[in-house]
Amino acid sequence: TKENARFVAEICIALDGLPLGIELAAARIKLFTPEALVRRLSKSLDVLKGVTRGRPTRHQTLRQAVAWSYELLDPRSQRFFRRLGAFPGGWTIDAADALCAGDSELEGNAFGQLTELADHSLVRQADGSDGEPRFTLLETIRAYALDQLTEAGEEQQARELHALCYLDLAEEAKPKLTGAEQ
Repeated sequence: TKENARFVAEICIALDGLPLGIELAAARIKLFTPEALVRRLSKSLDVLKGVTRGRPTRHQTLRQAVAWSYELLDPRSQRFFRRLGAFPGGWTIDAADALCAGDSELEGNAFGQLTELADHSLVRQADGSDGEPRFTLLETIRAYALDQLTEAGEEQQARELHALCYLDLAEEAKPKLTGAEQ
């Protein structure tokens, strides 16, 4: 309706346009108005939990669908994927490399890891304004990565590496804020 179209659109945006998520949300309309569902989705994807008869387990919730893809990764790729949850808006290959500092299996291998995650449809690539590729996680996938990062006890380390990466970027940019290179 005209009254709830905005909320229906917000539901689709909150679920990154993922068909499974939208299907699960549509099933909840019997219990919640679109407005109420948007409020609940902003707090947690758990509102979409529930058994759907006749569907494989991995299709019963968004979390299970992402978990299924995550479990297909080798432990090194899982560790890399978890760390990417620290990036709220996307990142470059160099930033991903910085997040791997101190991990002998990951350090210097961000390109290969990003390729593998893209092959598993967990990472999206877009052209950056400077011609360099930028990468993102859908928000629902990022939420899963953050949960896994916390469960693995790696969140603080990943956030510190993330902060150091952007501190380095800010220090590099500082001298160029004034003058000819502005």
